[in-house]
Amino acid sequence: MVYFCFSWRNLIKGELVGFAGRKVRLPCRTQAAGQGGLEVCWGRGEPSVFNCHNAVINAVGNRVTYRKSYRYSVSSSSSSLSILSSRVADTGYYHCRVQLPGLFNDQIATIHLIIIHRMTVRPQANINNKQLATRSMSGMTSCNITTLLVTSHIHTYLNQYFFT
Repeated sequence: MVYFCFSWRNLIKGELVGFAGRKVRLPCRTQAAGQGGLEVCWGRGEPSVFNCHNAVINAVGNRVTYRKSYRYSVSSSSSSLSILSSRVADTGYYHCRVQLPGLFNDQIATIHLIIIHRMTVRPQANINNKQLATRSMSGMTSCNITTLLVTSHIHTYLNQYFFT
């Protein structure tokens, strides 16, 4: 009978949120990531014990040996995975595996990628923040008014930078 002892201590989890249509970069957070000449594989889903599961790209140093799609690239200096023109369908778990010599020496890092649609909704054009604040202030305490004004500024900021 053969027993295998596998330690998940090398498994580091993280989470990354990106916008659809943009490039996202997933870091490979292992000690060996970025060391020259090592084989690095990125796969989708939870990692397997023995190999790179559902590979999207595989590289040795700066030479790519397998690429599932042109949208995937890997950095030879940091082993990070870049996904061009990300899609909501790209959401899920990814793992990088840095393959080291010897049995069960590989280093694995798992990251959960969440891709969201960029919002394109704008507030009604005929109501601006000043009108909203003026109409809402009757019967409010100064604390509520301050909260409303701060919320109004945050709303303006979000509209300006995120809702295009």
